[in-house]
Amino acid sequence: MTLRLGEWIVVAGALLIGAFAALVATLIYLKPPPAMYGYTESAAANLGETIYKRESCRDCHQVFGNGSTSGPKLDGIGALRSESMLKAYLLDPVPGVGDKAYRVKMPSYARLNQEDRDALVSYLLALSPPAAQNAASP
Repeated sequence: MTLRLGEWIVVAGALLIGAFAALVATLIYLKPPPAMYGYTESAAANLGETIYKRESCRDCHQVFGNGSTSGPKLDGIGALRSESMLKAYLLDPVPGVGDKAYRVKMPSYARLNQEDRDALVSYLLALSPPAAQNAASP
């Protein structure tokens, strides 16, 4: 079977694309991009993540690229806010905390029991840049 000129061009293009993809994969394997945000796993943080999902927080907030952006992203929030601030904010959210104005007001989570709110705060504190996590580790 003989290929025509146009078919040779398509085959050559496909081979070039495959070679480029292999090169990029090799480069990423040898030197992966740095992680901007991390997650410090603990029992309390895992429980807090469950509550985060149960309360549909991802309908407004984004963590690691998952969720909506109608509210502020929570990547790295553990290094930006203190535990006491997060606890107070869950009870009485005030507008103007983020970088931009949002059309949706965050609801109060005072209806959650203290244990659930503490677990949710533990989850938020676990979302911090890797450098902050390494500094916090003993």
